[in-house]
Amino acid sequence: MLRIPVMIVLCALIGSGLSCAPRDTAKVNWKEGREALISGKYREASALLSRTAEQLPKVAEVHYLQGCALLNLGELVRAEAAFRQGLAVKPGYAEALAGLGQIEYYREHYDEAGRLFRQALDAKADSPSTKASALNGLAGKAKNKGGNPLYRLYLIKGAAAAPEDACTFYNLGVMYRDTYKNAKRSVACFNNYLRLGDVNSAQRDKARSAIAYIEKKQLAEAQNKSRVKEDGKMLMEGTEAFAVRAYDRAVACFKKALKSKPDSFNAAWGLGKSLLRRGDKTGAFDAFKLAVKSNPGHVECCMQAVALAFQLKRHQDAERLLDAALAENEKASPVVKQLSMVYAAQGKKDIARAYGNFYLSLMTAAGASDNNFTEWLNSL
Repeated sequence: MLRIPVMIVLCALIGSGLSCAPRDTAKVNWKEGREALISGKYREASALLSRTAEQLPKVAEVHYLQGCALLNLGELVRAEAAFRQGLAVKPGYAEALAGLGQIEYYREHYDEAGRLFRQALDAKADSPSTKASALNGLAGKAKNKGGNPLYRLYLIKGAAAAPEDACTFYNLGVMYRDTYKNAKRSVACFNNYLRLGDVNSAQRDKARSAIAYIEKKQLAEAQNKSRVKEDGKMLMEGTEAFAVRAYDRAVACFKKALKSKPDSFNAAWGLGKSLLRRGDKTGAFDAFKLAVKSNPGHVECCMQAVALAFQLKRHQDAERLLDAALAENEKASPVVKQLSMVYAAQGKKDIARAYGNFYLSLMTAAGASDNNFTEWLNSL
């Protein structure tokens, strides 16, 4: 089950002012309860915050913090009551809605959890961690429903909303390792988790073990690759032949270069361009696929391959290529745009809209716009 950040959300509330507490004892209990909560002393926190809630029944944050303590203790029924009391005091309270969403998620009531997480996002919470919590929850719902594209998108949005949220990076690490098989990105996310995460979390050992296993496997693969020498002569001759439009000769040279080193990006890239100039779209696409596999961060090659995939009606291949490219750069707007169009071509309109809106948000953040795409997206 996906991990949803709980502690991070309540940490964002630590700065809440105490001036609304009418009695000194309430102030003390509130302060000590929050400190116990941060320290992981959940039973002590629950007792202190329970007394505070009796003293300050009209302070929504107190009920929310009490709910967090109970949630960490696994007392879902009492936690739900505390969150609902917070909502009764402060209707539309995003933190309490996210807390209720977490409870329904742990109960495996994913549709109801999703509804509550969306309400939390719609409430426009000031806390980035609340947004991250809700987005992680929606990612968990998507994952359990088999919706990998939305699973990824919600986690990417969660990391953008709260860059200091350790839990999101742990979930991203698991996703890139298990779902998208991207070792490099998985290790980067697990390292971010270790940098940001709770030093006492049991997940730290899992993250360290995952990194060690992946890096050991990468080292073995790198050693095997280093034994294979690229045919530099053929690569150079292919490049020269392409430059003078001797495409048949270029194809022959690049194929020989690939035979000597099957994972050569330059040979695959050159072969794809040469075959395309000869009018062999299928062969060019297959060559570009090899090139993207060797260097998924090469956006120009990926876009060329995707353009051919559309022409050849190979939309699932296009999706896989874009998946690899997005893992290299989660804010690569051309990749996100193409993913939206690929999902639309496959009839997945809801996912297409989600990625399309994410693309437009990236464009807005960059001070740009795409009116033609906006018009297309609105037509879906």
